[in-house]
Amino acid sequence: MPSPATLTVDLNALAANFHTLEAVGGVPVHPVVKADSYGLGAVACATRLLAEGARTFFVARTAEGEALRAALGPEPVIYVLDGCLNGHAGRLASATLRPVLNTPVQLAEWRGAAGGAAGLQIDTGMNRLGFRVEDAPEPFDGLTLVLSHLACSDDPSEPMNARQRGAFAAAARRYPGATRSFANSGGVFLGPDYAFDALRPGICLYGGGPEGRPD
Repeated sequence: MPSPATLTVDLNALAANFHTLEAVGGVPVHPVVKADSYGLGAVACATRLLAEGARTFFVARTAEGEALRAALGPEPVIYVLDGCLNGHAGRLASATLRPVLNTPVQLAEWRGAAGGAAGLQIDTGMNRLGFRVEDAPEPFDGLTLVLSHLACSDDPSEPMNARQRGAFAAAARRYPGATRSFANSGGVFLGPDYAFDALRPGICLYGGGPEGRPD
């Protein structure tokens, strides 16, 4: 019978990647640790990143956030990209998780449940999650983050990048007290105009990179 496969994760390399991204972007790095840190182990990766100075993390689902909160304790901020799904407001609040609100229904549920701090996603062209620019809500109490997601950041020559950046910059002006996060893994390398207040790298933090980039 063949022996089971073993995956070895170099946490020192992860830490080095984290600090490299800090240097490239010149703003804080908020790691994305969704999908169990892309299969590498969210608890181990986030624990090391917390020790390296990360103070804000992103997960996709409520259950991921609950597990991360139990492992990391009360210190870090944890955002849930799925937002406030039906019936999840109590779970999010109990674990001191911050939903990234994507729809009017989510916003109403979170506020109706007397939810606390939250983020807001603006869809500037990805057409996946978030409020359309023209439907973005008025500023509300507890809003701490506004973000959007680049659709074509793996191709620096794609004009869509600049269009999305302009749309995000304009939309974010409505929320002057909120942290602005725009650059995903590919966006980190598009230049300082894309950095805003915080980077939000996912796969590049773990050694993957935008297609076509040898580094």
